[in-house]
Amino acid sequence: MKTQKNKVKWMLILVLSGIFTIGLFAQQGQGRQMEPRERPPHPHYQQMPPAHIPDSAHKMHRNGPMMDIPGLTDYQMTKIKKAHLEHMKAVTPLRCTIREQKAHLETLLATQPVEMKAVDQVADEMAKNKAALLKIAIRLDQEIRGFLTPDQQIIFDTKPKPFLEKEKEKNHRLKGK
Repeated sequence: MKTQKNKVKWMLILVLSGIFTIGLFAQQGQGRQMEPRERPPHPHYQQMPPAHIPDSAHKMHRNGPMMDIPGLTDYQMTKIKKAHLEHMKAVTPLRCTIREQKAHLETLLATQPVEMKAVDQVADEMAKNKAALLKIAIRLDQEIRGFLTPDQQIIFDTKPKPFLEKEKEKNHRLKGK
């Protein structure tokens, strides 16, 4: 009788461990990563524009000023890329300076007592640099516009301007407070 109970216990242990092992492997199979070739195409990529847009356009920022403008030639794309690169060269040091000024302003505001004269000076410098950034962005916009045909200019002019959208967001946040 005792040996029969031991056999039943061992059988029960084996059956339960088998069920547990099968369940464990089943869960691992569900969470495995699919290989890239197995993945279904993303819906966004299915809506890509037809091949009339040069390959170089797909590598540009998808919200860039030249996207969705029909009939861009390779020459226009080259000129736009060159202008954008020059823009980034001019803008990068200004953005870094503004970040440094923000950090300095936070430091000044964290001290007791706050030196308002120094705070005003840093705020004025930041405003000058932000104005310079806006002017550079407007120049880039007009330079790109100059590379376009009159029909392309109409489409380009209807696109939202990123440098103006940032100002709208700031004003909207200020009104909400």
